[in-house]
This record gives sequence, structure tokens and C-alpha cells, in this order.
Amino acid sequence: MSGCGSHTSIFSDTMQKHTPPQPLSRNRRKLLNKPWITQALYKSIKDKNKIYRSLVKNGFENKVKFAYYKRYRNQLTHLLVLSKKEYYQSQVLIARNDSAKTWKFINTLLPGRTKDTSTLPIQLHLHI
Repeated sequence: MSGCGSHTSIFSDTMQKHTPPQPLSRNRRKLLNKPWITQALYKSIKDKNKIYRSLVKNGFENKVKFAYYKRYRNQLTHLLVLSKKEYYQSQVLIARNDSAKTWKFINTLLPGRTKDTSTLPIQLHLHI
């Protein structure tokens, strides 16, 4: 029985060595940067895109399907806005009593800042 375990570990080690992990797709990386998007919302986004592709394929001729798509899209957009709002409200509540956490959260919302100030022109107007 112990021989079976060693074969399994050898097989597992060989698989990990010769099959590197797949890099995340651009869409998956974007999704990870948006923690308010749940798996259910992600699935709904995929479904919406699938409906849209079928509409494009048929030239938007099916008016009933187009009306369904618009309603689905609008409901999904509404759910995404609500989910994002709830996420940020919960993050503010978590950090409300700790100023360091509050500022860390605020800084995550701000766009990145460059640390290289040498590219900024500095003009001094000295009047002596």
C-alpha cells in the first residue's frame, strides 16, 4: 500500500514540474480587482455577453430577444451598482474606528501616484 503513495507523489511532482500553472486571463485579473463581483454576477455577465453575441450573429433581427437582452443588461447593471455600493459601505464600516485602515482604504480608491518627481517642472519666483 505504501508503494502506491510514492507513485502518486512522483506523478504529482512530475505533473507540477512539466505543466506550469496557467496565467490568469486579462478578464480574470480585472475581476480579481473588483471584489464586489460575486461568482453569480460573473456568471450573469457571461450570460449577458452570450446573448449579445447571438444577437450580433443574427444582425439584431429578433426584436423579442433584443428586448430581453436590454432588460437583462439593465437589471445586471443595477445589481452591479448595488453590489459595489454595498461592498464599499462594508469596507468603510470595517475601517471606521481605525484611522490607519481608513486611510489605507481611501488610498486604494485613489489612482496611483508617481513617486518620480524629477519629471515635474519646478519654477521658483524669488523676489529679493
